[in-house]
Amino acid sequence: MANDGGASVCFVTNGGGGDSEEAYMKKTTSKIVKAAVEAAKASGLEQLIEETDAAHDPLAWLTGDRMILSYTPMDDDQSMKDQRILLIGDPKEKVKAMAVQYGWTNAVHVSDYCEANPLVDPFGAARAGDPSKEIVVEPTSGHGFGRKGSLSTTGVDVDGDNAAAAAPSSSGPNHGYIGPIVAAPPPKFSQRPRSGSNATEEQPFDTVVVMTDPHDWFEALQAAVDVVCAANPNSEGVLEFDLGRCIPIHFSNPDIFWKAEHPQPRFGQGAFRIAFEGLFRARLSMMKVPPSLVDSVLRECIVQWGKPSQLTRSCCERRLSVNGTVPPSMWMVGDNPGSDMAIAAMGGKRWRGVLVRTGVYEDSDVTCGAEAVVNRVSDAVAYILGVEEREQAEREAEGC
Repeated sequence: MANDGGASVCFVTNGGGGDSEEAYMKKTTSKIVKAAVEAAKASGLEQLIEETDAAHDPLAWLTGDRMILSYTPMDDDQSMKDQRILLIGDPKEKVKAMAVQYGWTNAVHVSDYCEANPLVDPFGAARAGDPSKEIVVEPTSGHGFGRKGSLSTTGVDVDGDNAAAAAPSSSGPNHGYIGPIVAAPPPKFSQRPRSGSNATEEQPFDTVVVMTDPHDWFEALQAAVDVVCAANPNSEGVLEFDLGRCIPIHFSNPDIFWKAEHPQPRFGQGAFRIAFEGLFRARLSMMKVPPSLVDSVLRECIVQWGKPSQLTRSCCERRLSVNGTVPPSMWMVGDNPGSDMAIAAMGGKRWRGVLVRTGVYEDSDVTCGAEAVVNRVSDAVAYILGVEEREQAEREAEGC
């Protein structure tokens, strides 16, 4: 692809790794150049590549605004600009830099949050190499769950029939809730904190954003469950779970597995979401919250981005639009039926997909509605151009 051929083109990935769109596009361009050079060498056309590069940069049109990372669509959510955000993901400095780029002026990285509230993570100092770290379980007569809380389901969508599928408002839905759910705390832990003591008062978070995979799952999961459950989880004598407050937790990438250097797939952010849901359910179950109510809360608070979500597809359509007009025909080219072809299949008549045999897809897999299966990206481009030219000719013939 020496140019975009006059068509609107964007690249969509469930990755990102904390990079900016510009930085990620540069990495992608380098891969394209490397693949082109290798193909040219194999075909004896290496000199042609060198002459072309000397004349001009054939990939200069590949700029950052054509790259959609897993978290890129979040930048379009204006409501997040002023919210207090618990930011989860690593590398830490990259993720914090992206928060600044997106205008999230009140974002707090989870590691900074736990540093300021050292009792959140009872193993933090031990992992940091503090040999004096001790955790002592105080003797109790039981598990401390004896006090019964009051729960009124008046006006609550217990079965979740009216739960919002998209991001709820930061102020939380009005459930018409009457009585708070109150549960006694688990056995208390005394420890030597890394620095200071746990905060007793803090500004509540409005939302949680899992931008990339966190390196420390324990710390991130503990903090996320705490913050979603209660406005001030580090203060004594407050509700452990407040049904009248529902803040969203955003996950940028739904992929449960990804391919690394290990011979078997590794857990991705989708697995982190599964872990969060399981621990959130366990926490509320311990407080005797009805399972149907837990399901309703999870449906309202979880917001999923990335392929094949509607949120990411809408971002693609905005990027592909010309003068505010969405193209009548859009094509997704990719090697993953479950994300690439699914986003096209869920997009209606405007969207169509072409699968390539360059990665995840194997011939024995379901195609998830792909219109064609080809060997290479260049084959996909040729197929799409052929279809568009034929359909354009048919439309012109009908107009005559």
